Amino acid sequence: MRHVAITLCFTMLLLGSNTALSQNKWSAEFRPGINFPTQEINDSELNTGFGFEVKVSYHLMPHLSAYGGWGWNQFKLEERSFGDPKIDLEETGYTFGFELTIPRGTAPISFFVNAGGVYNHFEFENNQDGTVIDSDHGLGWQVGGGMAYEFIENWFLRPELRYRSLSRDYTVANTPVESSLRYVGFGIGVAATF
Repeated sequence: MRHVAITLCFTMLLLGSNTALSQNKWSAEFRPGINFPTQEINDSELNTGFGFEVKVSYHLMPHLSAYGGWGWNQFKLEERSFGDPKIDLEETGYTFGFELTIPRGTAPISFFVNAGGVYNHFEFENNQDGTVIDSDHGLGWQVGGGMAYEFIENWFLRPELRYRSLSRDYTVANTPVESSLRYVGFGIGVAATF
């Protein structure tokens, strides 16, 4: 039932728009990046991580868009946890939010800021045996900003700096544990509008 309601709302939004689809109402982006943790997790230091995100945006107004996507990020633990020397932390899940474009006045450069949520989970994973510990998905938040450079018509390079925060609970040996992952990420996305 929830999927039907979402589909109906989305359809009404499209039908109610006064701007034709030919005016590039949609954009899709692929953004790989590196991540710099701002704190330890479970008394273990995290090394610089890496990952990627794919997202789709719908332009609600000329300078405001709503976005949704999926991402994967991995961090290696400096001091290995859970008695295993090969544990890595993976954060995967969904992103959503709003983005405001700030035109510079002269093409092909503009700036943007965004804010939204994440619906992600943690996996502490052994590279040989698979997942060791997995949390449930939960809500976190992120803010970011950057620059968009149109290098070919309707194609953009988008360097972005963002901050993300997510706290999740999981169980280790029947003991509940809460962990918070906070990091600054930098990536360069490639986006196309259509």
